Amino acid sequence: MRFVLTALLTVCICTAHHADACSCPPPPAPDKALEVTHAVFMGKATKVAVAGGVRTTTFKIARTWKGTTGQTIVVKTAEHGATCGYIFKEGESYLVYANHDAKKKQFWTNICTRTRTKAAAAGDIKVIGKGGAEAGEGVSRVGWAVPTLRAELKTQHTACPARPSGRLAVRAGR
Repeated sequence: MRFVLTALLTVCICTAHHADACSCPPPPAPDKALEVTHAVFMGKATKVAVAGGVRTTTFKIARTWKGTTGQTIVVKTAEHGATCGYIFKEGESYLVYANHDAKKKQFWTNICTRTRTKAAAAGDIKVIGKGGAEAGEGVSRVGWAVPTLRAELKTQHTACPARPSGRLAVRAGR
């Protein structure tokens, strides 16, 4: 009897699986993630601060797909990966999918989104395109850019609705 209990205990210990505190379903495809996420942008982490279990990262925006209008944005996440926090590093560039918390007036992301380093974002960019606007031009919603006068070109650029191919067409206006 002692042998059977020892063998059973050994089997249980040897086959036990590691349990993670953060468990995510697979993220949606890039085009679906772009559709359902409040803000999508490419940016360089310029400041990372941790306080009260929250990691706050300031990004200098290089390119935007939707939801951002300025040249910088602050995004929050949980402090640790075990609590689904994304560990941003100062000086690195990221493709960020962030949602807006209207009550707190803050953008949040986590490891369950499609957020990834710029180096790992080629597959997403291939699907969602190169972005709807450069930093500071702003995008009000998917497929439409806010008209912006660019003095150096003396033209107005407006992104048209997505064509059936899913790509944006750009027209130069007067």
